[in-house]
Amino acid sequence: MNDVLNGGVGEIEIEKGIPLPVVMRVRGSVWNELLAKMQVGDSCEISKRHAHTIRQRARVLGVGVTTRKSADGKVRLWRISATGKQNS
Repeated sequence: MNDVLNGGVGEIEIEKGIPLPVVMRVRGSVWNELLAKMQVGDSCEISKRHAHTIRQRARVLGVGVTTRKSADGKVRLWRISATGKQNS
């Protein structure tokens, strides 16, 4: 038997036995692939909203990267070392 709560947000039914779906982590694998394909000295243009996430991923993988914002507002990512400290 399921319980039903009636509060300020309306009725909420508490259900039992619903399996938790598997989480698909697509973004991490995309950034892993990008960083794996880049060699030291390679660069690519990335969106400003992805810059922080990619730098974090590089840190986890031990890949040195740096980013710079150009005068026109675009962000470019460079791979600066195979391993080591990440610079921003």
